[in-house]
Amino acid sequence: MKIEHQDTATCPGESKIIPPALLKDLNKEIRNNEWSRDLQFPLDRFISDDIKEIIFDESLRYPERYQKTVRNYLSCGKVVDIKKCPEHNHGCDYEIIQPHLCHSRYCSYEVDVEARISQALKRLNSFKSFPKSAIKYWNKYKTDLINDPDNSNLSEVGLSKHISRKKTQFFESYMKKHSHYGFNYDFPDRLYHFTIGSNRVSKSELNRVISVYMRRMRLGHKRKHRKAYSMHYLKVFDIGKKNYETMGLLYLHYHIALLPEFNSGGISEFMETSRSVLQEINPDVVFNNIGFRKSKSIFRYFAQRNAGKLGHKKDHYYYYDNIMTFPTYIKLFYNTKLLTYHLPEWLVYIKGTSLYKCECPIHHLPLDFYASINLDLIKAQYNGVLPYKFRFPNLREGEKSVFKVVSAM
Repeated sequence: MKIEHQDTATCPGESKIIPPALLKDLNKEIRNNEWSRDLQFPLDRFISDDIKEIIFDESLRYPERYQKTVRNYLSCGKVVDIKKCPEHNHGCDYEIIQPHLCHSRYCSYEVDVEARISQALKRLNSFKSFPKSAIKYWNKYKTDLINDPDNSNLSEVGLSKHISRKKTQFFESYMKKHSHYGFNYDFPDRLYHFTIGSNRVSKSELNRVISVYMRRMRLGHKRKHRKAYSMHYLKVFDIGKKNYETMGLLYLHYHIALLPEFNSGGISEFMETSRSVLQEINPDVVFNNIGFRKSKSIFRYFAQRNAGKLGHKKDHYYYYDNIMTFPTYIKLFYNTKLLTYHLPEWLVYIKGTSLYKCECPIHHLPLDFYASINLDLIKAQYNGVLPYKFRFPNLREGEKSVFKVVSAM
């Protein structure tokens, strides 16, 4: 059976174009965003030495809750901070140049995109598997935490966060204690990858469909001879625009990577069951099979989508700023998670520690803030070209968004 990946899918009755007025959420908001219709800013006009003042004034045009996000976005890649060793007055010329990065998925600044991808990869690679004996001891400890009188005054959310912190501490300690026994703490090597989406429904409706789909797949159905699946997965939101130019509709879909609970021979049965369930929930939502893939490649793909890097290398990548305005983006995606997961107890998220320290490697002192510089002014001084030490390299997995230099200004 040949398995192919499609970024878009053919929906029933696709020849009938739905008028924009009937669309909801994303496809509608891209066309009709009343409160933010006039909030457009050409970023290339920020070439003055009062860039911070311009950015602050521009942010005031937005609702208060978004102003910090707007300021971060507008300053991204246009301002750098220089930090020096406290001993620079005594001859130490070590310094670090840190570009201002906004970490907004809307931003297509290359350094910021790579930093977001690196951050998402770091989190995905921080899931570790543990033996059943470790989970047994954790569940006992978890019960004791819940029944502890000292935690009785915590709210439901507070108790959940407290247990989450204790869980990380418990398994970090377990790893240190038993690592010399040679346990293999790895995420499953291969995952089953598929998509669910449509250009006929809203994002909120698509979320509802997937929620119902997951529940029904877990329950199964005896009368309809539907097998029950555990459905442990990673899930990331994506937007396809293959038909956007001709039809004006975006293909909203989720990529789902399922932990292996069947082999390649069980794909056909799973596909048939999935399509049957989705047809019952909403016939406009399409199941698209991709197949078993290596976890590392899926992690990289999911990290790109979570970072706001859409499309594929073959057909060119694109970003949120190519398909919607910034005001539309913050209204629809502000403070929302695109990458979510539902994993079993034996897969535990262990936070990684950063190897980078913002200190002088010679004197081992924390670096002091020295100056904040507008990159456009630097370009003007060097005929529009950044000097070598101000060029930010492409980031690699796990690296910080900083650029080290060893010469003074």
